[in-house]
Amino acid sequence: MARSLPPGLRPFFLDQLSAADLAALQAPGGTLSAARVSFASRDRVRLLGLEAMAVVAGAAFDPEDPVVVGDWVLVSQDSDPPVVYRRLDRSSCLRRRKPLGGVQAVAANLDLALICTAMGADLNPRRVERWAALCQEAGVPARVLLTKVDPGADPAGALHALAPLGLSVTPLSALHGEGVETVRGWLQPGDTATLLGSSGVGKSTLINALLGATIQETGDIRAIDEKGRHTTTSRSLHAMPGGAYLVDNPGVREVGLVETGGVAEAFPEIDALLRAAAFGAAATRARWAAPWRRRWRRASWMAALAAWKKLEDEARAEVQRRVEGARTDARLSTQKARGRNARFSEPAKRRP
Repeated sequence: MARSLPPGLRPFFLDQLSAADLAALQAPGGTLSAARVSFASRDRVRLLGLEAMAVVAGAAFDPEDPVVVGDWVLVSQDSDPPVVYRRLDRSSCLRRRKPLGGVQAVAANLDLALICTAMGADLNPRRVERWAALCQEAGVPARVLLTKVDPGADPAGALHALAPLGLSVTPLSALHGEGVETVRGWLQPGDTATLLGSSGVGKSTLINALLGATIQETGDIRAIDEKGRHTTTSRSLHAMPGGAYLVDNPGVREVGLVETGGVAEAFPEIDALLRAAAFGAAATRARWAAPWRRRWRRASWMAALAAWKKLEDEARAEVQRRVEGARTDARLSTQKARGRNARFSEPAKRRP
């Protein structure tokens, strides 16, 4: 009897497989499998459906662009440990700038990002804005979850603070089961969602509620400043009942941008205004002028403009840093090549 393909292996990924690949994946008793990465650490990965850790080798191993949680891979179980020899192209990849420079892939092949922020001292619209810009860069739709809205709490103030972001905001209390079914209803079989946010916003409690089991440990927040302690220390992917997937991420407070495109999409009104001012006809610029003058006097508009400026400058600086790094690498490679050629071209010295 032919083996069935894993759920979630959608046409985008199937189109990358040859007829021989598909035959081998479905062959009875075959050792070739397609699997989803649930945990990754350098060249070692854990795959959904496989108990043993697998090693990433060959063309699949790239230190500059490693296999990450959420990737679909082809794995051979002929050896011990199993060997991942190919990574399928990604439909999306969420990336962020590392605090000390460089780009880190957060998770791959996502369909929805759930940006979690809690009521209280953790509520930070600017951080939510950053996560939204990263999601826009990756082409991943985003929703905001206002967590820890316990029975009797009034979320009106928090909702008002988040309203200028223009994102869908859903209040919930995972601890009391409020709003959990709403989130579960957003995910269809094969969909993959990721939970984003800082420590202590309730991501682990939410993922336990969505999975119907205690998968992640939970911890209390510090009473003095309402900041959370790290209970999730590594990125992981989990299969939900019903066929969807969830990626849990460690708490992150520094959310660095990678490209400038996500900033424009995160601030559509400002982007449209700048485009009209730079490229629009006189009538278009006049139409935008009056709303601009009215908004200029509003504190919320000024705060959004300042946030846009900060993110735009940061993203441009990161792009410039990568461009300069690439130029430096190319220059060093050229110098090394010239040095090798010079050594080989020197005539051999005759002995006296």
